[in-house]
Amino acid sequence: MISSTVMRFVVALSVSGIAAMVEVAIAAKYTAPASEVAMLPQFCWAQYMDNVSGPQYTIHDCGVFTNHYCPALLELQRANKAFGTKKRGERVQHLQVAKKETLYTLNGIKDYPNCHIRQHVETTLKEVNTLLNIYGQQHK
Repeated sequence: MISSTVMRFVVALSVSGIAAMVEVAIAAKYTAPASEVAMLPQFCWAQYMDNVSGPQYTIHDCGVFTNHYCPALLELQRANKAFGTKKRGERVQHLQVAKKETLYTLNGIKDYPNCHIRQHVETTLKEVNTLLNIYGQQHK
């Protein structure tokens, strides 16, 4: 039988380990080529860059689900760069990921009426759906 002292020690280690992982996850930056990040809206920049600060560089008043939106925008960029008939499948894959992440964001912000990027997210979803209708039909 494990003593209560050992059990408390194990629990304390587990809790501190989880807390450390959460801190690392919060502090971790997403990575993408600088040329792609530069094309993102400013509210995405803090997610990818270290030397930016201020509310214009972050998504605020929208909840924690918005961390998926900037990667969705990168996928949309990549879809738009995939030209030619040989790249149709790649383009559609990028668009499908962009749609999934944009829908995730929209679902996550539904309880945040003051979310400053709501219109941006809704417009992105319309663009992705339009492109999927165009390129998805050709891909079949």
